[in-house]
Amino acid sequence: MLNMSGIYCIANTVDGKMYVGSAWNFRKRWNAHRRQLRMGVHHNLHLQRAWDLSGEQAFVFDVLELVESEQLIEREQFWIDFLKSCEEGYNFAPTAGSRAGLKASSETKERMSSARAGKQGPMAGHHHSQETKDEMSRARKGRKKSPEAIEKSAAAHRGMKRSEETKEKMRKASRTRWHKEE
Repeated sequence: MLNMSGIYCIANTVDGKMYVGSAWNFRKRWNAHRRQLRMGVHHNLHLQRAWDLSGEQAFVFDVLELVESEQLIEREQFWIDFLKSCEEGYNFAPTAGSRAGLKASSETKERMSSARAGKQGPMAGHHHSQETKDEMSRARKGRKKSPEAIEKSAAAHRGMKRSEETKEKMRKASRTRWHKEE
């Protein structure tokens, strides 16, 4: 039964609050929830705080309904509404399978905006230590790109329009790199 799909709830036996979710495999989903909760990194802050306060022994995982995978979202919505798990439980989103309906406070919106300002990519705002940079440089030394890789890179850049400012920066960087100008 634990390898089947359906709707589940994680119930706090101390305060009676519930988190309703859906899973293709109950065992995997419950293990994932427990792992995240034990590590203190669960995506649901309400549930994480309750877990930290009441302890693991206060929570039970219950299967509410077995359903075909095509019906998971529809039935999850039914149980969220029926058990009022948004208003009286741990669910954040009132709509199953969606973040729609979640309202961030203006303070939260400002923090998110500040965190993203001028940053892009997974390393945005993070910097490698000089030791790490040196190690990455040593690892790349002596590597040669294959002719296919060179052609693929060239094709990606072919026809690109660059501003005069960008061209000048590229010329300067190239001269510095190859001629060791000061």
